[in-house]
Amino acid sequence: MKKGHVPVMKKWCLALALLIALCPAALFAGEPARADAQLLEACAKGQLSAVKSALDKGADVNSADDYGKTGLMLACDGGHFRVAEFLLKKGADPNRKRKDGGNAVMHAAASGEVGILKTLVEHGASLSCVADDGSTPLMIAAKAGHLEVVRYLIAKGADLKARRNDGVTPLMVAAKGGNAEVVDLLLSNGADGAERNGLTAMDIAEKCGKADVVRYLKAWEAKAKTDE
Repeated sequence: MKKGHVPVMKKWCLALALLIALCPAALFAGEPARADAQLLEACAKGQLSAVKSALDKGADVNSADDYGKTGLMLACDGGHFRVAEFLLKKGADPNRKRKDGGNAVMHAAASGEVGILKTLVEHGASLSCVADDGSTPLMIAAKAGHLEVVRYLIAKGADLKARRNDGVTPLMVAAKGGNAEVVDLLLSNGADGAERNGLTAMDIAEKCGKADVVRYLKAWEAKAKTDE
């Protein structure tokens, strides 16, 4: 070997050692981002052990995807109670919003998970949240036909006469969803069956072919006239 000549491999090792010594963070800069991605995937699948592993690797408990969905929201979507509870205990923000204003409470309402909803409230979630389009948790649960979630939200003081930006009420979305029990629960707790937004709840049910709701609303209207 000629004097002064350093093998290529030795040069590479020296350069790597220098990089680690001068800026160790640069070498592992991608780790948190990978951990965040792993966390979101694990939350969506309800894999608690993988959630713990991602957090141990440095994932942000409030990390979100491009749409703004956090791991907590994804866990609520899938009805993964243990994952949602664990995230909340680790400091996940129950009131953080997606880009369209939706949050974990709305995800729980959409999936029909009363247990998760109660746990969110225990950790500081507000049930008076409103999405950018004016949707409320009650509207979301009513549309999906989740009777027990609707019952819980009413008991917690949900506004039965709230209107979305397009004027639609919880009763109207329930009529469109076709769940007569939810419609009955809303009316029994003070929803106004005569409310209009161009169409009544009855009109919407007829237009959407929800026969059970149509029959119920007709019976309700007949009884209301008899009681006058």
